[in-house]
Amino acid sequence: MKRAFAICTLAAVILAGATSCEKKFNNSKSESASLYVYTKSGVDVGEEQATLHGELTVYAGDIDNLWEKIGFEWGSDPNLNSYDTVYANDAEGEGDDTSQWKGFRSNIFGLTPATVYYYRAFFIREGKRERGKILSFKTLSRKVTSILITPASYTLKLGSEETVQLTASVYPSDASDLSVKWSSDNPSIASVSETGLVTAKMSGLARIMAKSVLTPNVYEECEITVNAAPEPPPEGSVDMGLPSKVLWRDRNLGASSPSGTGTYYAWAETSGKASYTTGNYFWAQESGWDYPSRYSGNGSWGNGGDKMWFLKDKNYEDDAARQSLGGSWRVPSGAEFTELKNNCTITAVSGGFKFKAKNPDKNGNYNELFFPFNGRIDGTTSGYESGDDYYGESQCYFWIDELTYYTSGSQYYYVYAYAEHIYKTSSGESLTEYKRIPRCYGIQIRPVCN
Repeated sequence: MKRAFAICTLAAVILAGATSCEKKFNNSKSESASLYVYTKSGVDVGEEQATLHGELTVYAGDIDNLWEKIGFEWGSDPNLNSYDTVYANDAEGEGDDTSQWKGFRSNIFGLTPATVYYYRAFFIREGKRERGKILSFKTLSRKVTSILITPASYTLKLGSEETVQLTASVYPSDASDLSVKWSSDNPSIASVSETGLVTAKMSGLARIMAKSVLTPNVYEECEITVNAAPEPPPEGSVDMGLPSKVLWRDRNLGASSPSGTGTYYAWAETSGKASYTTGNYFWAQESGWDYPSRYSGNGSWGNGGDKMWFLKDKNYEDDAARQSLGGSWRVPSGAEFTELKNNCTITAVSGGFKFKAKNPDKNGNYNELFFPFNGRIDGTTSGYESGDDYYGESQCYFWIDELTYYTSGSQYYYVYAYAEHIYKTSSGESLTEYKRIPRCYGIQIRPVCN
């Protein structure tokens, strides 16, 4: 049992509440003067200390000099067969014509929070101890002062009810009750179990609260963000682990398999055809091939200056990939082809070129793309680059979305577009380059999407 220390205090106030049954001592000088001791209720209680109250009363006599010591016996034994003692040095009070009374009190320390203790008042006269009734009190619980939730915030994604386990650390750690009650201000977005397990329900924001059961005005909150489940990647897309997160299609536009060559398109046309000439180019005008009616200068014919044009400038209306596949599919930009080349190992294999990703996708896979050999069609004939730097027909061409021009005097002629040219050299090396190619030529497309 923890020890207690007495503090001498004087009290003239009789506390409200029930008293114990009296014990008396007859004054030898006057049989009519009997001393009674009462154990008083109304203990002043804290977490680790208490102030005990008692009272002495004498009827028909003088209360002074009727006791030698006064104090309290106290402990955790309900019968006080084992107890500690704390004394009070004096008592003060008043009286009337029929009785006199004096109150006394003592402080005890080193108690355990939230614990029941028993006590009784006593006085000693001529070596004899007279006691009041046994009463009890319970010390206050150790209050909770703060709560820390880990993690302090979290983002969940919808899909298969993703969860996160929250942990509440309650302070001080020796508080009488460390339990908390969990709740969500928006359970339709994120619910929480009795143990702090949070489950995503729908996209939005919810605040999860951990409130002290012992001290309800002490609580902490955690912000939970629930994001909508990401859309599955488009069918036929390949994640090459690129920094931009751009996905590449596994085959050429119009091809039935990754090894198929697919459909040939003139730049800014959305369907294939039997031949590809300046005369049947969709955007050619009667005034001549040199003056296309769209993507030409700053919107007029060929004398509009050096404005650069891209298929996205017309909201992809003339992008064959977008019009054929929908979604975010499109003809790749020059920057996207450059990113792909820089993040892949390119090898000439049977029938085409293999692009092997240098970086893994989100599942840890190093994916591949196959670009089949093809040529560019001028009229109805498939052509290739010739010369010592090129190895026969081990080449392929793919449109990019950028239009270019050439100048003659003050005129700008928008009759060329850029294509990505992948080729094998006579020494067996696989290389790539930008090529300016007349926009009326038939070239294949390898789509990309976000």
